Formats: sequence, structure tokens, C-alpha cells
Amino acid sequence: MTNLTKAQAEKIRIEANKRAAFAKRVSGLLGHASGRVGAAALRIAFNNAVVANQDLGPAADALAALIASNEPVGRALHPLKAEAVAYAREDAQKVIDRVYKELKEAGFDINVAAPRPNSLRDGTSTYKQKNAKRGLFSALTERADKDVGYRYDRSAPEIVKLSDDGCSRFIENSAADAALQYDAFICKLVSKVGEVTGAKIIGDHVWGWSILTVTKADGSEQKWKTQQIRNYSVYGTPYLQWPTRIIK
Repeated sequence: MTNLTKAQAEKIRIEANKRAAFAKRVSGLLGHASGRVGAAALRIAFNNAVVANQDLGPAADALAALIASNEPVGRALHPLKAEAVAYAREDAQKVIDRVYKELKEAGFDINVAAPRPNSLRDGTSTYKQKNAKRGLFSALTERADKDVGYRYDRSAPEIVKLSDDGCSRFIENSAADAALQYDAFICKLVSKVGEVTGAKIIGDHVWGWSILTVTKADGSEQKWKTQQIRNYSVYGTPYLQWPTRIIK
């Protein structure tokens, strides 16, 4: 039997803890459906994430989403994911249009449209709001004249224009976030509804509302109503949520 050094034993212990945390996260997301995940699938997903140097949390979320999408509830909900992503893209473009409008009204001076916050003058709430707005405007723009040197006068005009790269990145990030949020919604509802033998959906919760009808093992039916809502981050970025409640 090979004797392990203290460092080798510690490395094995740390990896074992990471594997356990990975499995626990997948199980927590899937609830009753966690039994559908075999040890081999967990091992492969974990190893792939390590080899690719990916964060283990998102890798666990992706595995849970894959399993959930093959459950009856998941199969009913998953077709609307593409619409949710498309909706997020439209929302992101609306944000860009709003930023452009405000910039135009301010003569494209970002210091007028979204002035930097002042930690000495602004209260905590105002500071956070100004900082978030400045961050959003900065992410979507670039200096109109890049040949002009940096000004140390913070109050001097700073003329900007929309950045093609910044706007494209903003839209793609919004779409990616929507995809992740929708996957999380499917996992949550699969776990919340519990074991079912069938599921069908009417309506479209991305653009209005939907009713999910599930059939339990005893033949009884439940109806769950989902309606999409839009919230905003501190950066003014819209994000989607799909609250669902059982209806009698």
C-alpha cells in the first residue's frame, strides 16, 4: 500500500469535498428528480468542468438543467426557452435605445447624461443609483474622439458615442443571462411540482401567461399558472422571472 504524503492526502480530501458539494448542488436543484442523475453522469460532468477549468457551480447548474428538461414538466416548459431569450434581446435593445435618447438630449456628454457619483455629497442610495447608471452608460459607449487626451477635470465635457462592441456584448450577456434564468426556472418548477406522469401547457408565459396541467401518479391533476415579469438590476439591466402558483 502506497503511503500518501500529507499534501497528497489533503489534495484528495479537498477534491472529495468538491465532488460532494457538486452532487449536493445538483440534488438540491432537482429535488425528487435528483434520483435520475447517476453516479457516472455526476463524475463525467465534474471531471469535464475541472479539465475545462470551469466554475463548478455553473457546471452543476447545467447538469441539473439537462436532467430537468427531460422530466415531463421540463419537456413542456423547455420549448419556450428560445422565446424567453429572444424577449431578453429585445429588452436589452430597448435599454440601448433609452441610453442613446438620453445621451442625445445631453449633447452626447456622458457627464451630463450620467454624471459620476460623489461619495461626499451623495447619500448612499443616490450614490448607488448614480454609480449604476454611470456603469451602464460607460459599458455601452466609447469616447467619440479617441485622439483627445484624458482630462483630469471631472466636470469637463466628455463626448461619447455608442460602442458597437459594447452594445453587442450587452445584448449577448442579457440573452445568456435569460437562458440561465430560464433553466433555473425549469429546475425550480420540476422540483416544486414533484413527481408527475405527464404535463401539458397552454398559453405562452413569455408574452402573457400559461397554464401548466400536470398529472400525478394517482391520476389527479394540478394546474400551475405562470406569468413572466420584468425586474431591473442596480445597473438598470432588465432581467426576467417566471413566478408560478398552483390554482384551484
